[in-house]
Amino acid sequence: MIETHGNNFMESLRRRCFSTQKIKKLAICALVTVALYGIYIYHDPSHRIRSYTTKSSSVCEPLTIAPPIEDTAAISRLWLELTDLFDVHKPSPDLPSPGEPSHLPAAWDFDTIKNWLSITPEEMEAMRMMHAELVGKIPAYPENVYKGRGLIYVVGGVYSEYAATSVGMLRLLGSTLPVEMWFKDSAEVKPGWCEEIAQEGIACRLLSDYMDVSNFTQGFQFKSASLFFSSFQEVLYLDADNIPVRNPDIIFDSDPYRQTGVVLWPDLWKGTESPMTGYITGASEEVARASSEVQTVESGEILWDKKRHWRGLCLSTYYNYHGPKYFYTLITQGGPGWGDKDTFPTALRALDVPWHLVPHPLVRIHEDREHTGRGTGTGIAMMQADPASPDPPQKGQNQTFVPLFMHSNTLKWGVLHFMCQTCPEDPTEQARRHDTTHPGATFKGR
Repeated sequence: MIETHGNNFMESLRRRCFSTQKIKKLAICALVTVALYGIYIYHDPSHRIRSYTTKSSSVCEPLTIAPPIEDTAAISRLWLELTDLFDVHKPSPDLPSPGEPSHLPAAWDFDTIKNWLSITPEEMEAMRMMHAELVGKIPAYPENVYKGRGLIYVVGGVYSEYAATSVGMLRLLGSTLPVEMWFKDSAEVKPGWCEEIAQEGIACRLLSDYMDVSNFTQGFQFKSASLFFSSFQEVLYLDADNIPVRNPDIIFDSDPYRQTGVVLWPDLWKGTESPMTGYITGASEEVARASSEVQTVESGEILWDKKRHWRGLCLSTYYNYHGPKYFYTLITQGGPGWGDKDTFPTALRALDVPWHLVPHPLVRIHEDREHTGRGTGTGIAMMQADPASPDPPQKGQNQTFVPLFMHSNTLKWGVLHFMCQTCPEDPTEQARRHDTTHPGATFKGR
């Protein structure tokens, strides 16, 4: 009798909390996270992981379901209004887009960089005027459309598996943020997947319900669209392969975010933008006369208040809308990071509004060949700091680094990758991973 009662209780708990498959995924995720932490700490003991407490309960607490967008037609009309404006202000001429980003000469080689793009003075002036006109016509923030705080991912196919691991860690760490999973269209959704995750405070959304997805030719472009369509006013965006290592709910109340409304995280290199970028976007009154000292950002995580930075979101969406044929190349000139990532700070600088760039350099996690004599030294992931971490004593130092996100841009968080590295990958998923039009796809895992 007692045994029967216990079995019924466990079955009820299993249905309320996690399926057996989910528990296995979480266990694998937790074990691998601990292993990577060991690699990380062993490589540089100065970066000790501070302790944190996970939510623990014998009974699952109900989680908030991501609220539906109350008026889908209204947000779709707003999107059409914006894209009509974008079409009228189409940049000209088209700039070449590389099939694969190629590294430019060193950023200090200004003579090479300043002549990398063939934009005439007349074209530059015309684009500056058109850009200023577009900024002046951005519609007002739509009251009562976006509400609350939440987290979003862009998923589909194998990227859904990566995101499931990420959101599993999110819940394990105690986050109660509602979550939206954005798919390109219904073809990307596996049967039963959305119903299974709904009990964990996660809602599935289809970009195709709000826009014509065939208008986008690069997966990069869907990131800004998902930020735009998300029902949340305050949004934390994470790439599907980005794993929180501490409860990220706290960053909405961090001083950098409360003071500015936008938090972005650094990438590894300085910008290779055209010297004309600032002049064209109105951020500068003249063409740059020296190499860029601007730090690039890593857009695997973005924290954005849409009400405070509505114009910035719309402008970065414009840059992504025309990204493949103009802005991606203008901002990077085909250098590393060609894509969406630096459209966000470019828009904020163009509008001269406050935002926060986390001052701590990212920490690379890799197999530690030097200390163990094993491994390849290959990079695994990038660790990004909590924006509330104390500022480093000197620029570029990391003594006060408190980790928050582990962006696994190289080693992906799929069960197959960990359990059987020699198993052949499903041809459909392999094609999807290398399809640059897929919302989750990025060059070289970025």
